[in-house]
Amino acid sequence: KHDGLVGKTLTVKPNKTWNLIKRIYIRVKSVVFFSEMYPRWSSRIRFLLFPATLFGALGLFILLKSTLSSLFTFECQNNCDSSSQSNEPFIFIGGYPRSGTTLMRVLLDVHPSIRCGPETHILPHFLYLYSSKIAPLFDKRLHEANISHELVDSIYVSMISGLLHKTGPDAKRLCVKDPFIDFNLKYLLHLFPNGKFILMVRDGRAVANSIISMA
Repeated sequence: KHDGLVGKTLTVKPNKTWNLIKRIYIRVKSVVFFSEMYPRWSSRIRFLLFPATLFGALGLFILLKSTLSSLFTFECQNNCDSSSQSNEPFIFIGGYPRSGTTLMRVLLDVHPSIRCGPETHILPHFLYLYSSKIAPLFDKRLHEANISHELVDSIYVSMISGLLHKTGPDAKRLCVKDPFIDFNLKYLLHLFPNGKFILMVRDGRAVANSIISMA
């Protein structure tokens, strides 16, 4: 149940719990990334670090459930959705870094009816954690903790809606640009069926050259 959430706007307030959640995510992401980068060692890495990874990720969801009221302040103007889906027509811009995502964000931001806030940085990471290959590992634990997928979805909907609404002035259409967000388009479409998705594609050679020139 989400009593009191209907008709309220989400405001994110960073605190110790929020920072702890981010640290848990960083540890989990590091394990997964290292395993993918060094496949020869992946079996040993997973054997040694799987318990910490699993319980760390599970702890993230439990913290999100038990401390939701302390992480977020609800004020509102009927733009938060407490269900597992939202009808808000958000615009999501994704693509590999240096592929033109920032340019697209700037171009859309010029339109008087569209507001694209700054890059959130954290959004793709949270989406990756729940919709990646390791997500099925949580199913049993979520069931044991009496945490449904609908509850997790509703937390993601509230968090994403809050981030978009509170990163700048209100507008008819809200937009967010985060590289790698395109890896989670299927899950985002599930959460926001009325959303619009822009995937920026650029010649890989130009992308590589741009990244190297920044080094």
